[in-house]
Amino acid sequence: MRSLGMLIAALSLALSFQPVQGKEVIAPAAVIDGDTLQLGDQQVRLLGIDAFEGAQELPLKTGGTDFIGRGAAMMLRSLITSQNVRCKLSELADGRGLPLATCYSNSQDLAGAMVANGIALVAQSHASPYLDEQAKAKSEKRGFWRDEVETPWAFRKRRISVAAKAAPNSCPFKGVMLNDRKTLIAPWSPWYAETKVQQARGDRWFCSEKQAVSKGWYEPQWLIESVVSGVYNPGN
Repeated sequence: MRSLGMLIAALSLALSFQPVQGKEVIAPAAVIDGDTLQLGDQQVRLLGIDAFEGAQELPLKTGGTDFIGRGAAMMLRSLITSQNVRCKLSELADGRGLPLATCYSNSQDLAGAMVANGIALVAQSHASPYLDEQAKAKSEKRGFWRDEVETPWAFRKRRISVAAKAAPNSCPFKGVMLNDRKTLIAPWSPWYAETKVQQARGDRWFCSEKQAVSKGWYEPQWLIESVVSGVYNPGN
């Protein structure tokens, strides 16, 4: 738990914002995970894709493990080659309530590139413009199409189902106060099992991710920071 607290202390994200539908945002971008960006004080989800979750792993036939969620985040960061990213907010929001946006680095559609490289899948929750890119990536066995990989939505559903059995009132999302920061620990977080909800410090349980986000609780930006700093080591 100390490593998570150290990571939260190192972060300085401002997560409260009021998105305007149809608005174009141009700003330096930080990668939250494989399909979510931080643009200044706004957090947005890439329209049309669903990337692997942070704790998602793929056992390799040759031995070892591919940390595919972390790999997706690293790929997204590598695609950002301009100082600023341009995002156009849509009228849609994801399950958390974050606005869905089409984002570009220079002229490259970031979501389209993720799917074309076989690093993300087309979203199931809404119509995706990247079906052709996915079909080609699958036929050419690009990226994770080389292996049989659990989809991110199936991974989330499985993790929620298991966690709900042990959670009060079957509400498995943990809201914990870490360094005076409202931090959401989802069932697919690598810290889920070790994180304890302590009501005395203001922690609470949530029944859904959307409920938590609506109250100002957000998942930590652990993927990229953990790779760079080494704070989080999946082998520990």
